[in-house]
Amino acid sequence: MLKQILLGWMLALPALAAAYTINGHISNAADGKVYLLKPKGELWVIFDSATITKERFSLKGMIGKPGIVRFQYSKYEYPLVFLALADTVYHLEGTVHSSGRLMRPAITGGVLQQEWNRVQEEQAKVYEQKRMASFALARLQKEGRTDSVDFYNELQRSAEQQEYTMLEQQVLRNAGNVTGSYLLYSSYYQFSFVQMQKLAGTINSHKQKNGFITIINKRLGVWKQIQPGMVAPDFVLSDPQGVKRSLKDFRGKYLVIDFWASWCGPCRKENPALVEWYNAVDKSKFTFLGISIDEKKDAWLKAIEKDQLPWAQLIDPDGWKSATAASYAVGAVPQKFLIDPSGKIVLANVDMQEVKEWMQKLH
Repeated sequence: MLKQILLGWMLALPALAAAYTINGHISNAADGKVYLLKPKGELWVIFDSATITKERFSLKGMIGKPGIVRFQYSKYEYPLVFLALADTVYHLEGTVHSSGRLMRPAITGGVLQQEWNRVQEEQAKVYEQKRMASFALARLQKEGRTDSVDFYNELQRSAEQQEYTMLEQQVLRNAGNVTGSYLLYSSYYQFSFVQMQKLAGTINSHKQKNGFITIINKRLGVWKQIQPGMVAPDFVLSDPQGVKRSLKDFRGKYLVIDFWASWCGPCRKENPALVEWYNAVDKSKFTFLGISIDEKKDAWLKAIEKDQLPWAQLIDPDGWKSATAASYAVGAVPQKFLIDPSGKIVLANVDMQEVKEWMQKLH
């Protein structure tokens, strides 16, 4: 207990501007550059860089207070590598794959980084269970088999529940430092509005001031305006032919809105099940609408064609700067909304399964 109290106290300590050093060794790395990126609103911007020479580099700079930052090797954005940067010396050990991409490196240094490594280790265990279940279900579907489907569905549901519980515990454990704020910011779609309020309230009670909790509080302000029973925010967006359409054009039926993007792996993976679901619903009562946050129209159109999406599609080419997505508090895709025939919200920021279950109760 004493150890946990001391850890929490150390992680929550305020920091003055101080120096950080990241010494790195990346096997098989060509001479080039590595970068550090920090959050600026919803975007990540480069604030430091160093040259790799003979597989080694050193990043040195000043940091005002501890923060979660991203490390990037060369031009490759992925894998997304985060570290908890504070006033300390870090060591990064990595390897470049034959494809040229960096394999996820090991990073050590400082109390905050130790906790961040613990968070990642906990997440990896749960994510592996989810990955295994998802892979098995995809294989069974491809082979047209139904044996073991119930087993893997239950395994997937169990992993999702474990993930929710784990994230909640991690946020609460780190409510007094930037890690908790970042975890809630990046995984907010895992929680209900009520749970988000509770977790954000705990972080705010620790008087945390960072960009992540600022965005969370702003999202909660929007989320309050899109609760069930409220009128859904209107929008005017273009369809594939360039015709402008608004939410009012879809009144008269229950409307399932799917926020997605062509580059979103989970969205594309879900699309076959969405198509099957759409084909099965009563079209006299329900209709679907896809709203893409793609910045590239061609990629959006190709995805619609490849995935054979038969319902109406609109695009907001501003991407994550989308005013429409912001008005619906969408910070991750895919996200679903159910709107009633009069334009009022029935379900907000939910997944496909929750909408399906509500529809079944309607009958």
